[in-house]
Amino acid sequence: PSARKIADSNNPNVIVSAADCRLIIFDNVNDATRLWIKGHHFSLKHLFRDEKLAEEFNGGSIAIFRLAPVDYHRFHSPVDGEIGTQMKKITGTYYTVNPIAIKENLDVLTRNQRTVI
Repeated sequence: PSARKIADSNNPNVIVSAADCRLIIFDNVNDATRLWIKGHHFSLKHLFRDEKLAEEFNGGSIAIFRLAPVDYHRFHSPVDGEIGTQMKKITGTYYTVNPIAIKENLDVLTRNQRTVI
């Protein structure tokens, strides 16, 4: 609890970032699927590598936390609640999180190693 200072911890309208990261948020995942990321069409099916899981989140909000090697690598809940125990680790490579990399012909969001919570 003391690893990171929580701004206005008693205010239920404040959410603290769950990670030190480069953060991309979409109110509706369908907005994210309209983007062409690194030459590939982004989809939940490719992100999760699981068609059934992708269907469960269709139409929901999505937050993608991209961590650099220097970032603090721990999971925290940004709101009251519990972090799920049904985490899915997806193997992959550690590609750069540099925004310039998005212009390359490589889909880092669906090819990087990641954990789905």
